[in-house]
Amino acid sequence: MLGRGMHGVEARMKKLTNVDSTAYRRLFGGEDIQSTDTDENISNKLTPVKEVLRRIQWDPTLPASSFSIIHYDRVEDTLCETPFEAENDSISGKERQFVFALPEHRIEAVKYLDRIVWNKELRL
Repeated sequence: MLGRGMHGVEARMKKLTNVDSTAYRRLFGGEDIQSTDTDENISNKLTPVKEVLRRIQWDPTLPASSFSIIHYDRVEDTLCETPFEAENDSISGKERQFVFALPEHRIEAVKYLDRIVWNKELRL
C-alpha cells in the first residue's frame, strides 16, 4: 500500500483522524500552515469544489460516508445539507450520485463529520 508498511499506514490514519493535527490541516487546509509561496494571491486561491469532491470520491483513505455537502436548494430557497453518498432522485440526467448531479455553483460548503473543510464564502 503506497510502499509503506501497515504500521506506517496506521500511524498516518491516526494523524488524519485528529482534527487538530498538522497532517489533518495539510490535507483539508488550515490557516496556520505556512505556505512556501510568497505571492499572497496564490496562498489565498480557493481549491475548486470539483477537485475536493473527486478527492473524496477516489481517495481510499477518506471515508465518503463521513462527508456531507451544504448546497443551495433553489426550490426551497434555503441551504440544505446532504450526505456525500446520497442518491440522485431529484436532478435530471444520467448521474446517479446527487453531489455530482448538482451544479457546482450551488455547493456552498463541504463538511467532514462536524467540521467544515471547504467553504466558498470563507475561501477555506
